Amino acid sequence: DNIAPTTQESYKYCLKMLKEGFYHRPLTIIRPIDIENFLKGMRRDGRSDSYISKARGMLYQIFQKAEANDLVRRNPVRLAEKMRASNTAKRKEAFTTAEVAHLMKVLPDDRMGLSIRLLLSTGMRMQELLALEPQYIEEDGSLIHIRQAVKVVKGTVSIGSPKSKDSIRG
Repeated sequence: DNIAPTTQESYKYCLKMLKEGFYHRPLTIIRPIDIENFLKGMRRDGRSDSYISKARGMLYQIFQKAEANDLVRRNPVRLAEKMRASNTAKRKEAFTTAEVAHLMKVLPDDRMGLSIRLLLSTGMRMQELLALEPQYIEEDGSLIHIRQAVKVVKGTVSIGSPKSKDSIRG
């Protein structure tokens, strides 16, 4: 109940993978080595470090609840070795200062060009821009308050809170 619908969708996909890896085994016989081998298999299958971390986190939460409810003696994920980063993380792309200056000059003065300028100059996410309403812009244009964002869950578009509590800003 306490997670956003978009997060639930992401968890469902990850949970499906966890089920495929562990569905045939009772929780009580899963050991730290089984967790380690599963995560190493994910790495061999080309999963990203962040996805592997999410899977480990979900396994940890599952076993934490199982331990709290006396379904297992202890959480095997806590005892499993952590996976080291694969060092193949992709460098995040970002515009240089010169590229931003060039874009600001050459973008058209239409809705698209002005929107891109706003995104570049504020760091606003596209989902936040799409949900922006006049009431969230100071009358003199000096400040924009980010209070909502567009969300897509199972193909249905809605307006909801931004990505995280820290995303509420102004």
